[in-house]
Amino acid sequence: MSETNLPPQSDLNAVVSNPFGEHSLFAINRNTFQKTDASSVFRSRYGDSLFKENTFYIIAGTDSGLLYQYVKQQQVPKGSRYLFVELAQVLDRLTILDDPQEDIVITRFEDWFEKASKMDMFDYSIQDRMMLQRSLGVVHGHYNDYAPFWRELKAEFEVFMGKQHVGINARPFTSQQIENLTENQTPAICLTDAFKGKTAVLLAGGPSLDLLMPWVRQHRRDLLVIAVSRISYSLLQAGIQPDICVSVDPHAINLNVSKEMLEFQDGTLLVNEYHLNSNLLSSWGGKKTFTGPRYPWATPLEPTNLPASAGSTVTNNAFSLALLTGVTQLILGGADFCYSQTGYTHASGSAEHALGPRPMHGDKRVTTNNGMMADTHNEFLNSARTINLQAEDAQAMGCRVINPAPGSMRLSHIEYIPLDDIQVEALEKTAR
Repeated sequence: MSETNLPPQSDLNAVVSNPFGEHSLFAINRNTFQKTDASSVFRSRYGDSLFKENTFYIIAGTDSGLLYQYVKQQQVPKGSRYLFVELAQVLDRLTILDDPQEDIVITRFEDWFEKASKMDMFDYSIQDRMMLQRSLGVVHGHYNDYAPFWRELKAEFEVFMGKQHVGINARPFTSQQIENLTENQTPAICLTDAFKGKTAVLLAGGPSLDLLMPWVRQHRRDLLVIAVSRISYSLLQAGIQPDICVSVDPHAINLNVSKEMLEFQDGTLLVNEYHLNSNLLSSWGGKKTFTGPRYPWATPLEPTNLPASAGSTVTNNAFSLALLTGVTQLILGGADFCYSQTGYTHASGSAEHALGPRPMHGDKRVTTNNGMMADTHNEFLNSARTINLQAEDAQAMGCRVINPAPGSMRLSHIEYIPLDDIQVEALEKTAR
């Protein structure tokens, strides 16, 4: 793969050559190709994953042009297309745009969406045949500009694909909504101001949940405890039964990750989104209410109810529910919206925690309540933005929102107050 040409001088960094006649930019690839030729390195790294039929590949970086040449020299799989997206300053150092092909294109970051659109990206996206890959240079991140470049490209790609999936993925929600018609009998609007002037704690699945558990046990009698269903195992281990359990996911896996909530049927109220997985909902033998529309079509039979979730996660749904109950102090636990300092995304006892800490490949770095920096990803960011807007609405309604976790993402409308400084008004009788 010696056809890749590099100018004799480069402002980016030095050019290095290997015994196989291949050249690369040291700032990007260091010694990746010094002992083994590029084709062998790429085959070992990617295998057949880069050569699936009827797939649109968007590849971040070119590995000094060597990855581009490697793909170019292979036979393009039937129906597949490749768009390499590279930093402008790197492209200025490479002369690899000779003999352009219709199905293998290189572009600068600023032009990737326009180029991809001309290559029929929309047709591939509605078939869910898009794949975003990183070159080795982007994976290794030796060149500092690659980290923000990758985060921006990945964010824009995910926004695009998210919009395409809205229509594609609507079917499971509607299907579960129809199956749940017999289960969704009592609208959650009945909980309006049920705990007016009281304190609620909202327990989600982030790493700081472990920090809050002892405090919740200590103040259990004076709290309205609202928990997302996926942390039921952790609650059982801590000896805490929630007053309200919230669950929204329509997919079958929700039954597996939330099955421990069935242990709370005696004494806990289930508040489910209208499209909750029907197997999980029908397994619940306790009291329950639902949020969102009961019917998937317009009908005068539709009851007045709390709207469907305001955000992308069950935590957003639980937050809206807490405000409905009229509480004037809402304490968040396990609502971190970022990785812990040790790299975990979820609390102990969860399947995600059991996988171990995540490497530093988050989509963005954010500031935490204690002033440190932490990795996060786009789903957490989207949920955090919505939570912050919900907290702003809560303030207008006279509800104080507190996150006592020092390692949680700092949000402008949520107060950081250490646990020892939080005051809880005693309830005349327990919430249950």
